[in-house]
Amino acid sequence: MEDPVVVFIGGAGRSGSTLLGQVLGQLTGFVAVGEMVSRFWAKNLDLHICGCGEPIEECAFWSAVAERTEGGWHSPEFARTRELQATIGGSSLVPLLLLLPWQPRSVRRKADEMSEHILRLYRSVADVAGANVIVDGSKDPAYAVLLHRVLGTRLRLVHLVRHSGGVAFSWTKIVSRPLVGRPEAEMTRYRPGRTALRWLRRNLILDLLRKRSRAILLRYEDLARDPGAELLRVCDLAGSGKDDVMALLGGDMKEISTLHTCGGNPMRFQSGALSIRLDEAWRHKLSFRQRALVTTVSSPLLLRYGYLGPLARPSN
Repeated sequence: MEDPVVVFIGGAGRSGSTLLGQVLGQLTGFVAVGEMVSRFWAKNLDLHICGCGEPIEECAFWSAVAERTEGGWHSPEFARTRELQATIGGSSLVPLLLLLPWQPRSVRRKADEMSEHILRLYRSVADVAGANVIVDGSKDPAYAVLLHRVLGTRLRLVHLVRHSGGVAFSWTKIVSRPLVGRPEAEMTRYRPGRTALRWLRRNLILDLLRKRSRAILLRYEDLARDPGAELLRVCDLAGSGKDDVMALLGGDMKEISTLHTCGGNPMRFQSGALSIRLDEAWRHKLSFRQRALVTTVSSPLLLRYGYLGPLARPSN
């Protein structure tokens, strides 16, 4: 079986990856899996709920994927991969090391081993879903670099950016994160300064990777303003799906179905009509001091992405 095309959405959290994934997952031949590669081997996976509403470990789709990939949730192979993933996922150093022309032997060995597990996971998802394009919204640059190593040109990177002020404000909000047995659970919140540093680091790494990959830069603000044009750009990158895009659009997305997503914004549990609206509440809800801090920290890339300076593009 030919390896699937993987559309990997990379960027900072709260940049609109769940929205983009939910829409792309409606296209023929596509399967959107949420934050799969960063969640599938997570140590607390038993707490997470699939987009279909079932606990992930009880979901028929993910149970079939786990069986094909690792021999089931409780196999020794799954446990070994979980330990390996914990040494790579979320690291700020690993993706930078992997972009160098040389890497420490221990890092290279772990990266090669983890890459093979990830490739097997994608093949299992494509087989179970009957899809040839997988949309993964994991965002973490470490996984994007691993995929570049193992997939080559079959990796299609969507570097999704949102103004750092919008990202910073979103991480200060109370957002529900339903977990198994804890329906009132909430997502972690971060202070704007810390978020700005994370935003800068992630986007710098993805900038480097984008130059080496089949990739596009996509601004959340442009997606919200003109979803048809931006979705067609993604379909061009994926090499599929263009015929379905305009049928989905009519001002609002119509009849969006829930998907088997591992993680992401709680909007992944929604079905029916989905509105795509620009959210710029941060402009008046962040304090002047917070806005100044976030803008100062992230200004080099805000300029690069067209948010500041004489070449700034409108976001509404």
